[in-house]
Amino acid sequence: KGLNDVRAKVLRMIGDAPTRYREDPVRIVRVVRFAAKLGFALEPKTLAPIKASAKLLANVPASRLFDEMVKLLQALAFATAKFGRIGVSHGGLRVRTIGKDSDNKQNY
Repeated sequence: KGLNDVRAKVLRMIGDAPTRYREDPVRIVRVVRFAAKLGFALEPKTLAPIKASAKLLANVPASRLFDEMVKLLQALAFATAKFGRIGVSHGGLRVRTIGKDSDNKQNY
């Protein structure tokens, strides 16, 4: 953890991820944004509860969610320019890097 995660390019939620997402659903958007911006993969325990927790975003004030979504879109634009193709599909966000790490892909 810590520096080892940074070296491995892994983003890990501190504490229990489902609990953290319930405490503040905006963390769902933030963790995807940070992963995209940094080119990191989400640790499985951080990734797994996102889909089930996404419904919690319905209770977030629109203005707060709008601000976070603007930041997410900016991060996706940055990540696309830096890492390669990023696509959004009905099933979620797919980050695919190109170049020497072309096998590195992850669904959000």
